[in-house]
Amino acid sequence: MKNTVILCMGGINMDLTMYSDHLPAVGESVKTDNFFTFPGGKAANQAAAAALLGGSVRFFSRMGTDDFSRQLIRLEQDRGIDMDHVIPMEGKTSGVALILVSRSTGQNMIVYDPGPTLLTTPEDILRNEQIFDGCGILEITTELPSETVYTAIRLAKQKGLSVMIDPSPMPAGGFPEEICRMIDYTKPNENEAEALTGIPVTDLESASRALHELLRMGFRYPIISLASQGALAWTGTEEYYVRPVRVDAVDPTAAGDNFLGGLSSALSRGLSFKDALEFANAAAAISVTRKGAQTSVPAYDEVMALLKNEGRL
Repeated sequence: MKNTVILCMGGINMDLTMYSDHLPAVGESVKTDNFFTFPGGKAANQAAAAALLGGSVRFFSRMGTDDFSRQLIRLEQDRGIDMDHVIPMEGKTSGVALILVSRSTGQNMIVYDPGPTLLTTPEDILRNEQIFDGCGILEITTELPSETVYTAIRLAKQKGLSVMIDPSPMPAGGFPEEICRMIDYTKPNENEAEALTGIPVTDLESASRALHELLRMGFRYPIISLASQGALAWTGTEEYYVRPVRVDAVDPTAAGDNFLGGLSSALSRGLSFKDALEFANAAAAISVTRKGAQTSVPAYDEVMALLKNEGRL
């Protein structure tokens, strides 16, 4: 897989973000001194990361026509993303996320309205099947309705694409067995891995058990992210442990999106799966040292420098 186009599908929204000394408890008001608007949405974050880290990216979803929507389209185009295939919905506003981040711990709280993303239908996919042509990877999120996701995955496999999915938010009841066997790359965190497999993931040993259950379910190259403990992946022949990179976290909002965007970019440029995992891990590590979602995406040269410094090249 080399120099192939990445087709990203899913959420795109504006993140309304504030940083405070601590996160509020229920019923508590917390005063702070800042407010930021950042482009966000899991699929858009992944698209931005993939594009800025060297990939060729196409984006598809329904979008609004308000000021936020127009800003988001311009920002993605400025990153080199092909936004010509989005479906505008007159009178609809963009998706919006309200994000609170603790300065002291780097932890966050998020509430979001996906906006027109939720109105993307299976028929939209089938009517626009030409967007798959020339692509090698479908990178899709479960921000879309489940049947829309499954229709896109089926069409992607018919057209010979690899499928990469972020199972967040987790579909009710998990994925159908038929769909599991069509997914090449998936990256659940500990909680999502437990929801998929029924195995509580608390350390590398339990992550290994969950990884093999994901394989049994049909996922081809599962990756379980373990936060500060790194990640555990199946390469096709063996387990591979991706060691964590120690950094001072400022904002973890899009760490997983930077990982998957970095992974798809690296795979699309012909890197081996192990090297792609290390590249993705370094991109995610750098991203948490910066504020915002898409504004946290590192440059390609920064990722390579970190890999060299860590002795992972």
